[in-house]
This record gives sequence, C-alpha cells and structure tokens, in this order.
Amino acid sequence: MLEVLTAFVAGYVFASFVLLRRPHLLHPRKKFPFVARHISHRGGAGENIENTKKAFLFAVQSNTQMLELDCRLTKDNQVVVFHDCDLQRCTGRSGPISDFDYSSLPHYLNRLSVFLEPGKSVKSIWGKMPRIVFL
Repeated sequence: MLEVLTAFVAGYVFASFVLLRRPHLLHPRKKFPFVARHISHRGGAGENIENTKKAFLFAVQSNTQMLELDCRLTKDNQVVVFHDCDLQRCTGRSGPISDFDYSSLPHYLNRLSVFLEPGKSVKSIWGKMPRIVFL
C-alpha cells in the first residue's frame, strides 16, 4: 500500500511540475486578433498628467497601439475616466467619484507622482489645471 501511495504522490508532484512549466500542454495558448507592442497605461502617465485628453492625444501621436483607461460613474451618472477609487492622490480632495456630481469634481493637482515609478512625478504644462475627462 505504501508503494502505491508513494507512486501516486511522486506522479502528482511530477505532473504538477511539468504543467506549471508548460501549461499549454493542458490549455491551448490564446490567439489574439492583433499584437500590441505599445500600450499607453492611463494615456502614458509618465509623460503627462494621467487620464487627461492631453495624455491620450500625446499617446496617439506617439503611435501607441492601445490606450488603457478606467471608467467610473459620478453621482449624476456621468461616465468619467479616472483610475483610483478615491480622488485624494490626483486631486487632493478625499472621497470616491461616485459621491460627486460631474460639475463639482475637483481639478487635477499641478504635479502627480507616477504610479509605477516611485520618486518620479509629472507636472502639468497647462496654466489652468485639467478636469477629469468626461466620456
């Protein structure tokens, strides 16, 4: 009986190791309709204030192949482009977007830290601070 249990455990460990390294043996690889080599996360948050029209236009002019953005609903059911659950990091005002009407949403801060690059920040080049993008 011990030999059977040992063989089963050894087979399980071996199969787990092989399938962890080569999952396509069990699940076929996904085929995508296109290959995106350049994706602008939040419109290219390292070059411009994230999720603004300026950021998205800059990304398109830079030949990005895909824009990544997050949409949220305001209190008056307007769709806006904003990543965070809370407004604090980008606007300095605390609270979720769903607590505000679109007309009362605060403007972006003049300088934002870049999400994936600690210590790096992006400064606005506008005189007037941009609004949160309305779709």
